[in-house]
Amino acid sequence: SYASESEDVQINETHSLLSVMPVGSITPELENYYKAYFTDNRSKLIAAEAKYNATVEAYKSNLKSILAVIDSQGKNIDNFEATLNAQERDLARYNYVDNIVAYNNLVPIYNSNLGKYKENIATYNTNVDLYNNATTEFSNRLKGMQPQGVTVQEQEKKTPSQ
Repeated sequence: SYASESEDVQINETHSLLSVMPVGSITPELENYYKAYFTDNRSKLIAAEAKYNATVEAYKSNLKSILAVIDSQGKNIDNFEATLNAQERDLARYNYVDNIVAYNNLVPIYNSNLGKYKENIATYNTNVDLYNNATTEFSNRLKGMQPQGVTVQEQEKKTPSQ
């Protein structure tokens, strides 16, 4: 937010943002004004801005989806941990009271849950890596998205006395 910035910064940012508004969405007077700053068609810059915004939104959506999966898997892992902890307590109790039948009946269930728990952790870690790689790719892609073929003319600033 530029609200905390000085008035000069706010005006400069507004000036810059208006220049990438789609053709037809600003007044003809502003279109003519911006012609002084662009040696070729402003639409190239607008197209680059639209492509940039679409890329950002696509990556944000993808990252949000991956995070939702990671969150769900984390909850699933927590549930498996709670189940395993309860089964471990039951196994210890059955062993303590010499209830061999109950103990032996619970061991394969516990082992199955432990296997699923380890699989869930592996999948979770894979998705965390996927998320981390996607954020790195996103960052690198944004750095490489520079508008091509748009020339902006430098204008000499005039002071009020000129």
